[in-house]
Amino acid sequence: MKYSRSLKDYRDWHNTLNHAIEEKTAKISKKLLAKGRKEGIAVGLKTGREEGREEGITIGMETGTKNTQKEIARKMLDKGIDINSISELSGLSIEEINDI
Repeated sequence: MKYSRSLKDYRDWHNTLNHAIEEKTAKISKKLLAKGRKEGIAVGLKTGREEGREEGITIGMETGTKNTQKEIARKMLDKGIDINSISELSGLSIEEINDI
């Protein structure tokens, strides 16, 4: 009887300790993950830097496409093509073409 009580006490202590360690580990992991994302350190996820780079590429592509459309429209205007045709072919609005 004394042995089984001692064994139960040990198991209770052991489980309590393991639970405390798991909770603390989870809190530390969350803090490190947040810090890693802030500082651009990869932890199996995209870093803030990678996300920013992808967003920058997307914005750059959109800007480049718009600039190309405007350049083509400018050349079409120089050739004397009517604004409605330029709008239809370039994808630009008539207002955007008039601003060129």
